[in-house]
Amino acid sequence: MKANNRNAIPGEQRINPPTADEKKRLSILRPFVRQTGDDQRRTWFMKGRKLLDYLLVYIGDGYGIFTVGEKTFKVGADDIVWIPPGTVHEMRGTSGRMHCIYIHFDLIYDPVRSHWNAYIPSGTTDLDPWKRLMHPAVDDAAIKNMSGIIQNSDKSAVKQLMKQICIEHKRSGEKSYLLLSGMMMQIVSMLVSEHEKKSDWENIRWLELQKSASKIRVSAEKDIDLKKLSGENHLSVSHFRKLFREVHGISPRALHNQAKLQTACELLIYSKQNISEIAQTLGFSNVHNFSRAFKKQMKNSPRNYRNGK
Repeated sequence: MKANNRNAIPGEQRINPPTADEKKRLSILRPFVRQTGDDQRRTWFMKGRKLLDYLLVYIGDGYGIFTVGEKTFKVGADDIVWIPPGTVHEMRGTSGRMHCIYIHFDLIYDPVRSHWNAYIPSGTTDLDPWKRLMHPAVDDAAIKNMSGIIQNSDKSAVKQLMKQICIEHKRSGEKSYLLLSGMMMQIVSMLVSEHEKKSDWENIRWLELQKSASKIRVSAEKDIDLKKLSGENHLSVSHFRKLFREVHGISPRALHNQAKLQTACELLIYSKQNISEIAQTLGFSNVHNFSRAFKKQMKNSPRNYRNGK
């Protein structure tokens, strides 16, 4: 007992250590974002090919048919597709227009192997000449089993993060390696943890609150209607707020503000609207209130953010 006291750190507190799987992932995973895209595509076809890295695809809208490995499946709006390295895959967009958000990435950064950049053409399946660049197998049971369509109860959160990664990659590229890695780690965590806990989907209350969060995220340009959301969950407004914060760690209104500023980031990078027009689109009373809220959240002014500073 005395020995334990002598070895105690001053001010030491009780901890809840990670699980064995979490410890392993913390020691292994070091995501590296290589390529990103947030594209609107007309009818398109990618003949069977293999990749040297991972590919994550989010279908914003439209539909098509994908093959990953030996599985062929239909894809549509809000589907998430995970393609491991070295896996033959074929992608076909059959709708007149398809919105694709995609990220090419390494799960394990290697300063020797990871620094390459190439758009591997349709139909390329022999990668032996470049096998030195092939991403190694990841020693993780859940990640090894992830392939094709990935289920997730909060797809809007995954979509939001993927869009933010695309924005940051386009905006500042190599200046944002650590930021991009952190956001990619967050996506991997969301996908892996739910992949392991499929039985949790039976928790109806939890699922309904996830749906409420999704509705808030995709309605950034509209006022939040807490009475309607709480009614959909058969809860009073105060009880809905309480349970929402317990599940998401944030209030509904704070999440709505985050979603508004996420949309602001997209408009600053991709649209030609000036800052006053963006403020008006998002329902701010004036451009000064918008700039103040943006700077508080993003630690940068809208103008500097748009200019990549």
